[in-house]
Amino acid sequence: MSQIPDEWRVKRERRNPDGSLNLIDPEALAVGDLAHQLMWGYFSYLAAMTVAADPRAVALVPKTKPGKLVPEGVVRGKDGHEGSFHFEHYLNAVRTDPFVQDQFSRVYIAGALITLGDALSRHRYFNHQPELELLYYVRNGVAHGNRFNIDAQGERRLLRYPAHNAVAIARVPTSPPFEIAKGLHGSTVLFEFMEAGDAVNLLSSVGSYCRELAYGTVGYRDAQLQMSGEN
Repeated sequence: MSQIPDEWRVKRERRNPDGSLNLIDPEALAVGDLAHQLMWGYFSYLAAMTVAADPRAVALVPKTKPGKLVPEGVVRGKDGHEGSFHFEHYLNAVRTDPFVQDQFSRVYIAGALITLGDALSRHRYFNHQPELELLYYVRNGVAHGNRFNIDAQGERRLLRYPAHNAVAIARVPTSPPFEIAKGLHGSTVLFEFMEAGDAVNLLSSVGSYCRELAYGTVGYRDAQLQMSGEN
């Protein structure tokens, strides 16, 4: 495991005359805020699914409209057309259908990882902090069949930019860190390499680190260049 010495995380913060931190990288702040919003959204998602899975949720089913046989929900298309579905039937599926239950555990967290990875990609993963790189491999695996694909290019990237959460803000200190290695090639990402709670911690860590970059409270990883022999 590649550790980050404390001296690599030197502070470069800038203070306003009133003592408040000065924003130096708005784009990093936007990505950090997105990461935290995705994390909070997952909590809302879980809360909503917990309510939906309760038999008492049937009391919230909309009334059957005149001319209809059952209460309906609506899905709208781009051109404005509406498709309908049996609201109560599919609400009950949250509680009774194993496939639906399994998909609910996966869909949001997978989408959140892909969304955040795409945002980081637009900024070339900033300074390639290890937790950002960890998300790079997790995002790509989730987006491609939920399996790691660490090819020759990925191996070269690992040599230059280690990918782990050993120094991440939201890592559980009593658990081993997550680290990407070429031996993971072909293995399952979500719900084997890491569980939903671990993915949430990764969202939190990436969000907090990007906010640190935004306000200059950690140094950019010049040491990564030293490791790659390019400094």
